[in-house]
Amino acid sequence: SCGAEREAMAAARPVIERRVGALPETVVHGETGLLIDDDEPESVACALETILGDRERGRAMGAAGRAGAEERFSAERSVETVERVYQELW
Repeated sequence: SCGAEREAMAAARPVIERRVGALPETVVHGETGLLIDDDEPESVACALETILGDRERGRAMGAAGRAGAEERFSAERSVETVERVYQELW
């Protein structure tokens, strides 16, 4: 994935990702996209069918993902995080 989920969220697209590592902290299952347990073609296809089968839900997930990305990954938020770390270190 390597940040592709953040790019999709910023583009207001629903995300389909595996339920591994920190991804469940970034992608909220059913809200900003769908998390799957493996990368088997059947699992990916099922998730795609779910999103494509309900376009309105897919748009809502994309909009929620964009709002979350703007909140969590904005330049301002990054500066705040770095400043907080520096203050904690000093």
